[in-house]
Parts: sequence; C-alpha cells; structure tokens
Amino acid sequence: DMAGAVSADVQPYFYALDFDGVLCDSAKETGTAGLSALCALLDKKVTPPHGWLDGFAAVRPVLETGWEAVPIVHLLATGHAADAVLADLHPTLKAQALTELGFDEAEVKAAFRAARDGMIATDVEAWLDLHDFYTTAVEAARQLLDRGAVVYVVTTKAKDFAEKLLGKCGLAIPSDRVFGLGSGPKPAVLTGLLTKHGGRCLFVEDRVKTLLAVEADPTVSRGVDLLLADWGYNTVADRQLARDHGIKVSSQAEVMGAWGADPQQ
Repeated sequence: DMAGAVSADVQPYFYALDFDGVLCDSAKETGTAGLSALCALLDKKVTPPHGWLDGFAAVRPVLETGWEAVPIVHLLATGHAADAVLADLHPTLKAQALTELGFDEAEVKAAFRAARDGMIATDVEAWLDLHDFYTTAVEAARQLLDRGAVVYVVTTKAKDFAEKLLGKCGLAIPSDRVFGLGSGPKPAVLTGLLTKHGGRCLFVEDRVKTLLAVEADPTVSRGVDLLLADWGYNTVADRQLARDHGIKVSSQAEVMGAWGADPQQ
C-alpha cells in the first residue's frame, strides 16, 4: 500500500481543519440559542417571521461571536431583511438593536450563554441535533483518514461537544488530535503541531481573519498552506480579501477532488 508512503524528498503533510463552518454547520443551533436568549431577556415569547432560520443562516457570516445572535434575531423579528442585516450589522444595526432592547453587551452575552447552557442541560441530544454537517466536506475528510493522513481538528468549540459531533458525522479522529476551546489561539496551536511533526500543514478555515492572523505570524506561516472554505461563514468580500493575500479559496467539490488524490501532487 503506497498511499501512506512518502518519498524521501517530500516532507510529511498533515491537515488541520476548523470545525464550525468547515465540517459542521451550527447556524441553526446558534440562531435557536439566540431566540431563546431574546425571549428570556424580554420575558416574553418572540415569534420571528416564517423562515427566519434561513435568514439567520444568510447573516451568519458576519456574526463574530455567539452572543451577536441575539441582536440578529431581534432585527429579523422586527422586520429587517437578512441582506440588510448582512450589510449593516457592524456597527450600525447591532448598536441599534441593543438600544431598542435596552440591554448592554455584557447582559446579552450572559443571557446567550445561559440559554445555550440551558439547552444543553435540558436535552444534550436535542441540542446536538440542531447541528448540521457539510456532507461533501465531511466525505473529503473521511477520504484523508481512509488514506492514513494525519488530520487534526482545531476549533473554538468545547472539545467534548466537537468530539460528540465528529462521532455523529462518522469521522474517527482521535481525542488527542482535537483541539477545542481553551487550547489557545489557532496560530499557536498550529506552531505546536509543526514543531511536533515537521513537514507541512494544510490549514482549512472559513474565517478570513483567522487565516490572516496565521499568515501574519512568521513562525507558523512558513510551514502552513492556507485554504479558505468558501462554503463556510464568509462573504464575497471575505473571499476576495483572501485572494488578495494569496490565500487559496476552494469549494467543497474542489476539496473532495484534491483530497481524493495523493496530497503531494
């Protein structure tokens, strides 16, 4: 079996994959937690318009941290179109939403965390079921694993939940190869992996800011090839910014094709 063999002149290649926005689509979970937090803050039932979760998913690329789901759901529930929220969330509409709600960022953050913790405590399986998967990207990762490639998951999600979700989508990645919340900034995690392995790493991420942070760190950037997952939480402008920085932008189908072949080709 030559698939695992590496010729003497080629350094070993390994993979580091982000989780949310690359393998897992958590927009439904984030939106649902946002609505729950909004209802708790206002102490009343809020009923967003029909199809609001699709609107939330459309806006999800500009959400930078989870609690912003609360102002986004408020905006969708009070008649703002998803594309308007996508264009003007930062800083205009987010500030407007907080003013209308009468809560500050710290209060909204606490409510969002409490809502998510409550969902997990009430029924963790139902909470996990709110997560969807990017099936082609998952299949591409499975091809890598089947070929014996070394694959890490580097995520800001809590490690235990990331592992449960990897199990749900059928990716057998060992626990010591999953770096979750509290592992430190992604450039530092990648630096540690390069030190451990030698060779080169392909880092697949859907947030252009994260890729630019890796690119800006010379200790890590020289050992890492960067790839922006165009199916994840990024906008047309994000994808152009990545290209302007010489970062490869790929679709799920392109990744599937590339990872089915030998990674050195």
